[in-house]
Amino acid sequence: MVPNSSSPFPRTSSWLGSSLCAFSWTPTRCFGGSPTIHLALRFDAVLAAELFESLPITSAHAARAGLLPGPHKDPFDRTFIAQAQAENLPILSNDSIFDTYKLRRLWD
Repeated sequence: MVPNSSSPFPRTSSWLGSSLCAFSWTPTRCFGGSPTIHLALRFDAVLAAELFESLPITSAHAARAGLLPGPHKDPFDRTFIAQAQAENLPILSNDSIFDTYKLRRLWD
């Protein structure tokens, strides 16, 4: 998603990109390649070009992700959830599993 004037998500404040995205875009490289590997390798530049700010993963985010209750066990999603909760941020996803964690989710 590119946050520009045609975006369905109006920019009313800073857009943040979790640093976890750079990591989550690389695993399939081990299994035959990933079309997103070039984005992962240039993550900071991609964020800057799209006027996003980087949201680093802190130790508080990591601990919160590990302590999250509930049925969802995906470590990437749990970290996104923990970041959104800790920073009081909405999450951009079309996956309704995030609704279990009482987050404000953009994109139905």
